[in-house]
Amino acid sequence: MSTQATLFVDSVLCRDEMGGSFREGLGNDEIYLGAIGIDATGAAIKVPFFEVYAHFDDGDVKTFSPPRSLATLGVTDGVPPKCSAILLLAEMQHGGMNEDLSKAHSNAVSLMDEKKADGQDPTVPEVLTEVAKEVGKWLLAESKDKVFPPVPVSVDPNAGVAEFRGHQGIYALNYHWEVV
Repeated sequence: MSTQATLFVDSVLCRDEMGGSFREGLGNDEIYLGAIGIDATGAAIKVPFFEVYAHFDDGDVKTFSPPRSLATLGVTDGVPPKCSAILLLAEMQHGGMNEDLSKAHSNAVSLMDEKKADGQDPTVPEVLTEVAKEVGKWLLAESKDKVFPPVPVSVDPNAGVAEFRGHQGIYALNYHWEVV
């Protein structure tokens, strides 16, 4: 019987540095990753932002060897087991991302409580996507840092790629889940 699933980050690729071709020549992207994990009951946890790499240019890849554990969440038996995460990628410019994460987490919890009250399961991909979009709108409006629109991911036996597009930049995050 499965009791938990762990989300691992394998690598992050800078497909296109932020800011367009002119700004790219002026500096590098300082990329941070955080998340909101959602377990099988719909309870949410904060995964604090950490520095992925401070000098991304076009084509740079940060590989985690071994893969970096991002979140471990409780699951229920099923195929696939239920749990998910909202991945948050940002370029740190002013600091305060973890304070923003705390507020975004509170907003996500409120939104998921509303969904549960309406009889919806917040771990279902369609509902999770709605919550991620709302969290993203809030972060984009409130954060002083450059936050990419969030990407929701659910447990999948196959490895996945989360693509982040924003601020004239593109990043691809390779991830996988391990269920035990």
